[in-house]
Amino acid sequence: MRILFISDAAYPFVTGGVEALESKYAIELSKHHKVDFLCIQWDGMKKDFYRGNIHYSTMFPSTINKFYHKHHRSIRMSAKYSIYNFLIFSKSYDVIIANAFPFINLPILRLYCILHRCKLIIDVAEVWKKDYWIEYIGKFKGRLGFSYMKWALSMGDCYISNSSETSSRLIEIGLNNNKITEFAPSVNITNISKIKFGGYKQDIIFSGRLIKEKNVDMLIDLCVLVKKDMPDLKVEIIGMGYEKDKLEARVARLGLSENIIIRDFYSEKKDLYSDIKDSKVMVNMSEREGLGIITIESLSLGTPVVLPDYSPIPKEIKDLCIVSSVNDMKEKLKDILSNPDSYRFSDFQSLKKFDEALINSTMDKIFNELELAGK
Repeated sequence: MRILFISDAAYPFVTGGVEALESKYAIELSKHHKVDFLCIQWDGMKKDFYRGNIHYSTMFPSTINKFYHKHHRSIRMSAKYSIYNFLIFSKSYDVIIANAFPFINLPILRLYCILHRCKLIIDVAEVWKKDYWIEYIGKFKGRLGFSYMKWALSMGDCYISNSSETSSRLIEIGLNNNKITEFAPSVNITNISKIKFGGYKQDIIFSGRLIKEKNVDMLIDLCVLVKKDMPDLKVEIIGMGYEKDKLEARVARLGLSENIIIRDFYSEKKDLYSDIKDSKVMVNMSEREGLGIITIESLSLGTPVVLPDYSPIPKEIKDLCIVSSVNDMKEKLKDILSNPDSYRFSDFQSLKKFDEALINSTMDKIFNELELAGK
């Protein structure tokens, strides 16, 4: 079967949860099918290349700074990306697996599928409510964006949803529940279980994109409070994004340079996993999450995760974490840091549904339902 993955970003050139999931799908499916991947040409990418069995083609060069405009996704960049989707019309595929964002391109892909008798699978990581659209880009643009999103998401033959929350929102905007498969293969259980504990090297860890919605500034402010009672506090913040310079300046201004390290993403996942394993707790203050893959990875490594009570992380994952109000979080963290062994996560059975080993069987089921078996 000829499969095309199409997304504005691609892992590991852009490091995000959605991109990581798409990469895992593509790698597993490329073992049994011919897989192409079309995306924007990010730093470090050639115009056309192979990575393993996957053939990558790129559209046009760009950078993360151009990708965002005033801390929001650039509409101009999204429109340009969507126009470049027409590149696929000269090629033939049996199925397209498309990242739902930025939505603008989905009608183009629907047209391709009609003309080429191809099936469109839309991978949905989050569905924004109207209020969030308005908060994100303003009242008029927000209402227009919400209406367009609802229409564009109707273009799929089926949908891969990463959580119960995403599935519920898809149903709320009118999609048929029978077309939705809930699946998020976030971790390789076999590989992650091989990471050895090397002793506690830091107290608190965070890993993710350094953007406004992640509220890393709140984590830094929280560390000020914890440090008053624990002066030797050690914190590692791992990530990249437009907020990085501001966060580094905040750390220096608050006198936390000896306590908090901010570093770029690791090139190797095993190095990230080692740091998480050797941390007493992960803290994720984000107000915008589709699934929170780093949360699942942390729990898989036995490191507990503390979330604020406003966290949008889906209930099935949130129930496995330590949830606290922002006001109570200082005391909760002090208790965890004083008694780390008693808080280690151990309910690994509950994480098996997130195992990458389920990718091929789940995708085969979807292909059968789309009558693609045997192609």
